[in-house]
Amino acid sequence: MRSILIVSTLALALTTLSVAKRHNVQDERPTTNESGLSLISDAKTGTILIDAKLNGRPIVMIFDTGASRTMFDAEHFGIAAVDLQAARMNNRGVGIDADVVSRIADFSIADQKWTQQQVEVADLRWLSKLYGRKIDGIVGQDVLREFSSIQINYKWHCVMLQR
Repeated sequence: MRSILIVSTLALALTTLSVAKRHNVQDERPTTNESGLSLISDAKTGTILIDAKLNGRPIVMIFDTGASRTMFDAEHFGIAAVDLQAARMNNRGVGIDADVVSRIADFSIADQKWTQQQVEVADLRWLSKLYGRKIDGIVGQDVLREFSSIQINYKWHCVMLQR
């Protein structure tokens, strides 16, 4: 009985699609701009880590809903510690007292892309030491607020982003 119901539903859906195509009917369902990405939960701290890209290169970022700004490690921008110290700005939302400069970068998370986005750059080597792995950046509220919905699914180890 169940298989008959499934086959009937599938046949009805295919017939509807075929008729709609013949009459050039557009699909009127609202489209969503959803992206999914795997999360890596750091066993020691419980922090959510995600894969991203910075100027086309793969990186690992902290998914930090409490950080006000997105930040990348100065190493990716060729900025020396002396240059960071010269442009000191304190307490910029990542809970650290760091030397920070602003730069423009292209980056992506899942299939979502940011081109010529203003980001903050700091020396994040201490984060890499803390986590025992390379940490290239922090995703902050300036990026996260561009989405209408963010769902974190710990059971399935994924994050869903919806614009």
